[in-house]
Amino acid sequence: MTRRVSSVGLLSLFKTVEIQRKANMVLRKLRRGLCVLVPIYVCLVFIGFFSFIWSRARIPRGRKSIAHVTVYNEPISLVNTSFNSSKMSGVLNLHIWNDLCGNSVELLRETPLFPRYPHERLYIRSFQTARHVDAYAQRIFGFIEPKVSGLYTFAVSSDDTSELWLSFNENPRNLRLIASVFSPVESAWTEESIFSKYATQQSRNIRLEANRRYYVEALHKQGSGNGRIQVNWRKPGSIKLEPVTGEYLSAYFDDSRRNGSFRDFVKGYEELQWFPSHVKQRVFKGLNLKSQFNYTSLPLINRSEVKGVLNPCSYKPSYIIERNLSRYEGVNLVHDSLIFPFDNTYLHQARVPWSAGNKEVDNVTVSKIVGKFMNSLHKFHRKYYLQRILNVEQNPDPKLGSRFLLELELGVNGSSESFRLSEYVYLPLEKEELCFPEGVAWDNNATVYFILPVKNQGVWVHHFASQLAAMSNQSGDFNFHIIVVDFSSDDVDLDEVFSVWPLKNRYTLIKLTGPFHKTLGLQKAVSVVPNEDDIVFLFDLHIDVPFGLMDSVRKHTIFGKVAYAPTVGRLDCGAFPSDPYGFWQVNGYGILSVFKKDWDRFGGMNIRDFTTKWGGEDWDLIDRVLSAQLEIERLKQPGLFHYYHSHKGMWNT
Repeated sequence: MTRRVSSVGLLSLFKTVEIQRKANMVLRKLRRGLCVLVPIYVCLVFIGFFSFIWSRARIPRGRKSIAHVTVYNEPISLVNTSFNSSKMSGVLNLHIWNDLCGNSVELLRETPLFPRYPHERLYIRSFQTARHVDAYAQRIFGFIEPKVSGLYTFAVSSDDTSELWLSFNENPRNLRLIASVFSPVESAWTEESIFSKYATQQSRNIRLEANRRYYVEALHKQGSGNGRIQVNWRKPGSIKLEPVTGEYLSAYFDDSRRNGSFRDFVKGYEELQWFPSHVKQRVFKGLNLKSQFNYTSLPLINRSEVKGVLNPCSYKPSYIIERNLSRYEGVNLVHDSLIFPFDNTYLHQARVPWSAGNKEVDNVTVSKIVGKFMNSLHKFHRKYYLQRILNVEQNPDPKLGSRFLLELELGVNGSSESFRLSEYVYLPLEKEELCFPEGVAWDNNATVYFILPVKNQGVWVHHFASQLAAMSNQSGDFNFHIIVVDFSSDDVDLDEVFSVWPLKNRYTLIKLTGPFHKTLGLQKAVSVVPNEDDIVFLFDLHIDVPFGLMDSVRKHTIFGKVAYAPTVGRLDCGAFPSDPYGFWQVNGYGILSVFKKDWDRFGGMNIRDFTTKWGGEDWDLIDRVLSAQLEIERLKQPGLFHYYHSHKGMWNT
């Protein structure tokens, strides 16, 4: 028994030893395997790391190396070169707009510089171009002339979005959209030479006749990264898409002589905005200023008709400054007035309170003030009756009372006539009777002098001129003058810009040399205003001239009493008045109107301390205005929008 047990134990021992031997063998094999695998793993890690670095450094989408991309013809300028302008063959016109954020072609149509005032006018020798910058848009246009009759298919590829338009003849007014890089659910773009990513990229078959010219136009918008657009076509009998080369192309017009020409606005450029490809597609969500300020066309009631309706009273608000101000203290002493009715000055932006519009006068106060005035008017005579309340503004003074601007439409008993009453009234604190504040009456006949210093920025000078001309024609208000101080601009012919109706004979050009010196330019311009009873209106570029602006300037600028500093709405990059996103520049006072006599009294601009560098000159001016014991009326002016732009070429940069 004992021997049997011992045998069994010995057998178990042998089995244990064998298992251990095999385990050691497996471990040795694993060690040998790891010695081989670890270097391989390390190599793979290094390969992955350098692949990642290469992918980060490689050219982004739309920026492939020249070995893998179509060789794009560089845009060319034909300014001051010999060129057969009668044929203009072998090229297409290329217009470029810079500083335009976003990816949608619609943003190009929204910019006020489109289509008349591109930043660059060039040509391309084939229907494709690339550009290594951000935030731009371009318009490529001209004629295409096939050599063979038959069915053609067009295709477009771009980074980012694009549209391809074709007319059934050489008339641009017959344009129709035939292809696009577009998606309703994402920001659309394609890789190089990809013409099938979106169903809209290729046109249907279009029949073209040999040796006939067809107007063609492409609009392209690039957001960030390098931009590119290609237009190819499939010719009759071919199965592949091919580039559209210069032998089939000709320009729409000779751009080599159009830089700086504002006469195009009158003689031909105005038609560009009526092309079907230029019609804005977005629903307008902005201000209808012509409707909002249509009351300004009403005849003003003769002031003698209401003289005596209210008693005169002395007027000196508690916030009039009668001490020396420390530098830049004045901007903290200016307060905003209140308005009625709501004027839609709210901007779409989550920047509270900078996006908030003008504060409103409450209904109870409006009813009370208007009721008091109409009761006094009826006691004086019953010729007039109230048709509607046009505008009520309140400038509150918590210590002494409130000044109101009353604008009412008054009907005439027994007549279909209507008149506009626009008068300031005052309600002293703890008093019940309104009165006419002495010396506070606006002059509707005062000439408004726009003061505009410029250095280059030619496209924005065009914008200002066309805006002012349009506003003046629409409102019938021609009682203005423009004084332009030019610091040797070389990108615009200013005399030509202002030589069209109604600007002709309403402008003065002062030419200065040297670096741009804003305060000096403003001071020089104001010095040539001939009449001290006229209004000096400091203005700037990149800003709209909205309907109703001159009326607002006159009624808020009062000789010896009040200067007007409207708040400007700064639009975000890629935002426009049709759907205004941005903020009100509550700390900016560069736009200001004051009577020439008051300007002379406080000395105008500080040209000694503020020379060729930007910043602080407007705050210093506010100190000077307040130190002259003038009020500053402050309101957010509807439609007074400032467009986003780079500072390239400005302030001597």
